[in-house]
Amino acid sequence: MPPERGYKLNSDSSSIGNPSRSSTWVVIRDHNGDWIVGYMGNLHISNNVKAELTALMQGLRIALARGLLPLEVNIDRKELITFIENDHPSHTNMLFDCRDLLRHLGNPPNPSHF
Repeated sequence: MPPERGYKLNSDSSSIGNPSRSSTWVVIRDHNGDWIVGYMGNLHISNNVKAELTALMQGLRIALARGLLPLEVNIDRKELITFIENDHPSHTNMLFDCRDLLRHLGNPPNPSHF
């Protein structure tokens, strides 16, 4: 659960192949677990990492635009956490955007990582 009076962002994606068409989704809930906002999108051709990053970026943008703080971020793909902390040559721009959004959101924790 997120901190009292806080929010929890869950993002994920799915693909039929890699690369292939992908779907992304985001859910943000409050500290009681009640749904606040959601997002679902489709990507024409994407790889798994790009689809996961797209979902995370959309969720972070929504949280920032709505002022949903404090925020806890939950992603289940370990390599994505590693890329955000370090880098990945194929996704540098998206990772930069995610890091920038995370900074604007006060660098929320990722319980999957800690």
